[in-house]
Formats: sequence, C-alpha cells, structure tokens
Amino acid sequence: MMIKPAISLILVFLVIGLYASSDGNSSSFNTTIDCNSCPASCNCDTEGSIHCTEKGLTAIPPGLIHCERPDVIILNVSFNLIQNISVDDFNGLPNLERLFLYDNLIDDIEEYAFSDLTSLELLSLDGNRLTTLKPNVFMGLIGLKSLLLYSNSISSLPVGVFDDLISLIVLALHNNRLTSLNPQLFANLPNLQRLYLYGNGIRDLSDSPFQHLSKLTLLYFSSNNIIELTNASLAGLNSLRTLVLRTNQIRTLSHDVFIHTPSLTSLYLDSNRIRRISSDVFSPLTRLQRLVLSNNLIEVVEDRAFSELRSIVFLYLRTNRLQSITEKTFHGLFNMQQLIMYDNLITSIPGNAFRQAVNLRRLWLQDNRIECLNEKAFAGLNYLQLLQLSDNRISYLPKDVFQYTPRLTFLLLISNRLERIETFPFRNLRYLAQLALYKNKISFIAEGSLENTNRIYYLQWNDFRTNITQDNMIVCDCSALWLQEYLRSNRPYYETVLCGYPIEVRGQRLRSVDITNCTKGLKVSVTPSSEVNYVQSGACLELQCKANQNVDVTWKRIVKGSEQALEEDHSSFCTNKSVDNCGNTDTEGLLVLKDIAAADQGIYVCTATLDNVTSSVIRQIQIGEPPVIEKSPTSVVARDPPSYVVFEAAARGNSPPVLKWYHNSNEIDFKNTTKMYLTSTGSLIILGPQFEDNGQYKVVADNGAGSVEAAASLTIYFMLLVL
Repeated sequence: MMIKPAISLILVFLVIGLYASSDGNSSSFNTTIDCNSCPASCNCDTEGSIHCTEKGLTAIPPGLIHCERPDVIILNVSFNLIQNISVDDFNGLPNLERLFLYDNLIDDIEEYAFSDLTSLELLSLDGNRLTTLKPNVFMGLIGLKSLLLYSNSISSLPVGVFDDLISLIVLALHNNRLTSLNPQLFANLPNLQRLYLYGNGIRDLSDSPFQHLSKLTLLYFSSNNIIELTNASLAGLNSLRTLVLRTNQIRTLSHDVFIHTPSLTSLYLDSNRIRRISSDVFSPLTRLQRLVLSNNLIEVVEDRAFSELRSIVFLYLRTNRLQSITEKTFHGLFNMQQLIMYDNLITSIPGNAFRQAVNLRRLWLQDNRIECLNEKAFAGLNYLQLLQLSDNRISYLPKDVFQYTPRLTFLLLISNRLERIETFPFRNLRYLAQLALYKNKISFIAEGSLENTNRIYYLQWNDFRTNITQDNMIVCDCSALWLQEYLRSNRPYYETVLCGYPIEVRGQRLRSVDITNCTKGLKVSVTPSSEVNYVQSGACLELQCKANQNVDVTWKRIVKGSEQALEEDHSSFCTNKSVDNCGNTDTEGLLVLKDIAAADQGIYVCTATLDNVTSSVIRQIQIGEPPVIEKSPTSVVARDPPSYVVFEAAARGNSPPVLKWYHNSNEIDFKNTTKMYLTSTGSLIILGPQFEDNGQYKVVADNGAGSVEAAASLTIYFMLLVL
C-alpha cells in the first residue's frame, strides 16, 4: 500500500524538473540546443544573416529564443505560419539591425516584445493579420528607422504607440483599415520623413493629424475617403516635398489649403471629384514642379489659376470636362515643359492660349472635340517639339498655323476630319521628323505644303491596317506630281502615301507610280468641297464638277474595284448639260443623285482630259446609317443617397451621333445645371442626387439618319424621421 505515495512523489519531482528546464537560461535545456550552430530549419551565412523563410514555422525557432547570438545582424522569418510574438522571442539578439516578419499570420504582439533590440533599424511586420497594436509594443526601439506595418487589418492605433521611435524615418501604414487619425498619434516622431497611409478608409483630416511632422518630405495618402481639404488638413508640413492624394473623393480645395506646404515640388490630386480650380488655390506653391489633376470633373479653370506656379515643369489635366481655355488659363507658366490635356471636351484653341509657356516642349491635346484652331493658337511655342492633335474634329488648318513652332519634331493629326490641305500649314517646319495624317479623308494637298521639311523621317499618310476607302485617298495624277518628287528626293525612312485613284494604281505607293504628261496645268474642282458626303436615304444630292480650262468633264463611279460610266438616261443621274431634276439651273458637269438608296453609295470620280493629260477629283457618298447603342444605362436603386450616380451610355454610327438625355421626358440642359454632367462618351453623371432626381432617364442618339434610345430609372429610398 506504500507504493502509490512513492510513485506520486516521483511524479512531483519530474514535473518540477520539467518546469525548471523550460527556463531559457537552464543548462539542462541548453544541453539539447547547440547555440553555436545554425538553428534548425534556417540558413545562415558568415556575414551575420539568418534566413528561416518558407519553412512552415509556427513560432520563432528555439535556437534563437534560448541562445545569445551577438553576431546576428539580419533575421528573416517571413513567409511562415507564426501567429504570436512574445516578449522573449528576441532577447538573445542584442546587435540585430534588420528583422523581417512579413507574410506570416501574426495577430498579436506582446508589449515590450522588441525592447531588447536596441540596435534594430528596420522592422518588417507587413502582410500579417494585425488589427491593432498594444500601447508599449515598440518600447525600446529608439534606433529604429523603418517600420513596415502595411497590408494588415489595423483599424485603430493607440496614442503613444510610436512614442519611443524618436529615430524613425519611414512609417508604412498603407493598405490597412484605418478610418481616422488622432491628432497626437504622430506627436513624438521628430525625424519622420516618409509616411505611407494610402489604401485605408480615412475620412477626415480636419484635426491636423500631421501638425508635429515638421521634417516629413513625402506623404502618400491616396485611396482614402477624403471629401474636403481645409486649412487644417496639412498643418505642420513645412518640409513636405511630395504629396499624393489621388483616388479620394475630394470635391473642393479651400483657398488656403496649401499655405502650410511651401516646399511642395510634386502634388498628385488625380482621380478625385474636383470640379473647379480657383485662381488662388495654388498661389503658395511657388516651388511646385509637378501638378497632376487628371481624372477629375474639372469644368472650369479660372484665369491665372496657375500664375504663381513659376517652377512648374509638368502639368497634367487629362480626362476632365474642360470645354474651353483662354489666353489667361496658363498665364505665368514660363518654365512648363509638358502639358497633358487629352480626353477633355475642348472645342477650340484660341489665339495666344500658350503664349507665356515659352519653354513648353510637349503638348498633348488628343481626344478632345476641337473643331477649329486659331491661326495664333500656338503662338509663343518656339521650343515645342511634340504636338498631339489626334482624335479631334479638325477639318481645316489655318495658313501657317504652325509657323510659331519652328522646332516642332512630332506632329500628329490622326483621326480628324481633314479633307483638303490647301493652306501650306507644314511649310518651313525644318525639324519635323514625324507627320501622322492617316484616318482622315484627305484627297488633295497643295503643292508647296511640305516646303523646307526635308527631315521628315516618318510620313504616315495611310494606315496599312485600314481599307483605303476609309482613309486618305489622294488622286495620283498631275496634281500629286510635286508630292511624288518630294518623296523620291527626300526618301523618308517610313512613308505610307498610297494612291486612292486612278483605280489601276489604287493601294500603290505614290512614289512608285508613273505620272507623265503634266505640262498642261489642267485642274478640276467639285462643289460642295466635302470629300465625304453623308446623306439620308431618299434624299437628293448634287455634285458639280468644273475644269479650269474649256474642256468637258465626265463622271464615273467605282464599283467593285472598276470604273463604270454613268448613263445620262439613268433615272438617278444627270450629267453634262442634262436636265436637273433637283432644280439647279446650272447643269454643266452636274451629278444629281435622286432618291438615294444603298446602291448609290460609293466613290464617284470627276475627270477632265486635255491632249491625253487627265485631272480627277474623287468624292465619297455614304448613306448615314442610324446609330447603334453600344452601352446602355442600367437602373439604379439605393436605400441612402449616394454621393453620385452614373448612367453609362455610348453610341456609334458612320455619321457620328449626338447624344441627348431626358429626365421624365424633359431634356436636360447641361449648360444650366451644376449637378448633372455629360461625359465625352455620352454617359450621365448626377452629383448628390436628391428626391426630385428620382424617375426615368432616357438617352437619345441621333445622327440625322435615324435615332435610337435607351432608358433606365433612378430610385433612392430616403429615410424619414417620424417624431
């Protein structure tokens, strides 16, 4: 009966022994760990680095916890399954300078967990599952310079958590779940220079959260939920050089918002909701070199809004809703070198618009709605090298419109509505290396238009990928002889000048075809002068052709790649001296198409011949097809008023359609509303919708040949307070 108490006593001694052996300083435990060798599951080198990555570890290896390793400078335990960091995990690494714990499952760190790491300069805790931090978790890290906490789930931070980090230079808190910043959170970070807070949900900066960061040079604050910037938002940031605020919800900028940031050199405000740039908002930023305002809703830039930005080099205004600029819009920008304004709604460029931008090198204006250029539109741009005007609606180039840009090297006019070039706009552009004109409807370019442009390296007249009937169609007769001689003498490295007519040389390079017998000076002309005529089915169209000498002219039609003469008794055609069925009394050289049908579409050629010398002009006739809705709006239902609503819409047609919107059968007048906007593609945006905005919305696309429509509804349920 005495055996059981004896056994119990033995078990007690065993438990006591095991408890004692759990102490890291116990010699009995260290008999099983070799502190002089590399810890199990790790790789070590002779320069003081230990790497234990991707080993499936659930805790810091015992060979690190229970050993003194003064030679270790770098420890990397990333890409593991560690969940907790305790106060004893690193107490044997007094000289550790870099600790990498990223991409684990850490959701808890004990207070004082790093207090023995007095030499630590970099601590990487990114890519874990932290939701908050204990107040004294970084206590003792007085030498830490970089703290990486990004890509966790941190939603709150206790005041004082960073108080011991007096040497900190970089703090990365981006891609967390912070919604607010206590004004004292960064109070004891006197040396912080770079702060990353993007990708959170911070809504407000009115409490001056950065007021103590006098040495901060970079603040990355994009992808939050800021609606307004006020005087207090940026208080204290006297040394800030780069401020990134893109992809917030900023709608307004107070006039004094930047008075605390006089050292700014780069400001990113793109992808917000800004609608207006006032004349004084940027006036304190005399050192600013880069200003990015792209992807906003800017409709108005007040005169002289940038006039104090005398150091600006790059200005980005693309993808906004600017409809016009004036000669005072860019006043004072003497040092600007690049201006990007594509994808707006600009319809014209007035004279002297860029006169004070005397150092401008690149100007991007494509994807607007520019129809006309003032002859002095580019006055003052003596150093301009690139001018991008593609994808506009330009049909006419004023005489010598580019004479103010003598150093122009790249000129792009792709996809406009040019038909004839008769005003010598490219003459004397001695440095021009690229001239891109394809996807227009040019059939004639006047002799001398390329005078003194013998450095052209790329002359892009046609696009090989486009059917020539949808591109420029130059007539390769005597009128093009000068251009052929130009191509043969200057020999651009890459040129795509293809013949549209005569039919036997269609698609061939102009420089290779045979043009002879050009001594008679014979020329023909057609009125109206439009190269492409869009007409409605059933309408009557008149084209009158005349020669400059006393010879007859004839009309022919190109059908399936071959020419066909037009018979005078054809019910739809009237040619020389025939009776005009449309009422015109001057019938000589008159082509009349009556009751136009689909079969009448195509290319028509007027030709005059004198002693085997011919001169021709071509015209294209197309029936305007009803437009097609490419993108229809979808109905919107919301239980609370959203900040904005978008009804997407887009339409296309061979004759470009005009889109109009209706609310409950009433056409929306966009010129007299500040809450509804029409985008460049035709979508409707409603800002701050209210009860009266509920109802039916209809978009109608019309191009003269027909119309189509699509509709959607807006339903917002507003909460009612019942007393």
